[in-house]
Amino acid sequence: MRNLIVAHAAEGVIGYKGSIPWQGQMREDMRRFRERTTGHAVIMGRTTFESLVRPLKDRQNIVLSRTVTRLAGCDVVPSLEAAYEAAEGQQETFIIGGEQVYVDALPTVERMFITKIAAEFEGDTFFNVDTENGDWNAATREIWCKGRDNHYLCMFEIYERVVNV
Repeated sequence: MRNLIVAHAAEGVIGYKGSIPWQGQMREDMRRFRERTTGHAVIMGRTTFESLVRPLKDRQNIVLSRTVTRLAGCDVVPSLEAAYEAAEGQQETFIIGGEQVYVDALPTVERMFITKIAAEFEGDTFFNVDTENGDWNAATREIWCKGRDNHYLCMFEIYERVVNV
């Protein structure tokens, strides 16, 4: 199954100057990301990969790049189609960013895991999707209170693509 997983703040902010603006302040959300993606393929752009310290443990790391051909611990591919081919045999794949990869992958994913953080941050990369256009059904919605492991109020939602018969 092809999935997209993202956390965004107000106005769809997902990043600023190559990092996540709320880095380290949403530990519960990061725990959920790790549990959801471990054992599966994660597909990301090169810039997203460069924001990580190393490849994500216990996952097939697939990096999209037209300029780089090798990255330690990763499969490097030139296109989204090649990324899906590299992930063949995996039960699930997760698109994990960045902005352009989300845009390109959106028409191909069957499910979206979205954390909406109720806070404003300065941003230069964004995720925006119209979940009210009839293409998506909200399957799950949970509100998480601000607390020790999440410094901001947030909502976690799972959307499934509507299949027209």
